Amino acid sequence: MTYNVFSETLNPAHFTSPLDIFLDMQWNTLDDLCGSDHYPISISYGCKETSSALPSWKLRKADWPSFSSEASELLGCCNPDISLDEFSEKLIIIAKNNIPKSKFSVRKNNTVWFNDTCKEAINKRKKALRKVKSSPTCENIEEYKVIRGQARRTIKTARRQSWQNFVSSINSRTSIKRVWNMINKISGKRSPAEVKHLQVGDKQITAVSDIADTLAESF
Repeated sequence: MTYNVFSETLNPAHFTSPLDIFLDMQWNTLDDLCGSDHYPISISYGCKETSSALPSWKLRKADWPSFSSEASELLGCCNPDISLDEFSEKLIIIAKNNIPKSKFSVRKNNTVWFNDTCKEAINKRKKALRKVKSSPTCENIEEYKVIRGQARRTIKTARRQSWQNFVSSINSRTSIKRVWNMINKISGKRSPAEVKHLQVGDKQITAVSDIADTLAESF
């Protein structure tokens, strides 16, 4: 059984009994056995975890003349007492009218060990499972168990080999950050997106503190 529970939103002090959180829980049965004898059940609380990339503004394809015109019309003579929320709301509406956005996309697991061999083994396992569902004969069940075992060995070997290759490449000069980054990649954990640089005229700012100070001065 698989539990996807967000600890930051599930504070025991906020509840007096299990019934207090019952209606906020969602559960569903996964389609893939994932190599187990039983279908995993995913239980989540509140917002569902996602590894999807949110749409972003395509600034290079923006209609800046139209954006400037609307901004001057709607924001140029704004009441100085206008609230920040109202100003931001108008600005976002102007942006939506003149700046296209990228499509919603799902990020792939950031696993360095997952190769074409692993992908082929998993697809073969899923195909065998579908065959069992449509025709649950003893022969098909035995075939599925064999293919499932092969997929387990393939994935286990790929992960072990990836780790061994990395360990053999590190030495006393390898930074701790690089080690932990590789551990997270092998575990399939995605690093949060970070601001890498800020372009101000012909100057490129890369230090996080300098980026924060520059933005603060602008606002």
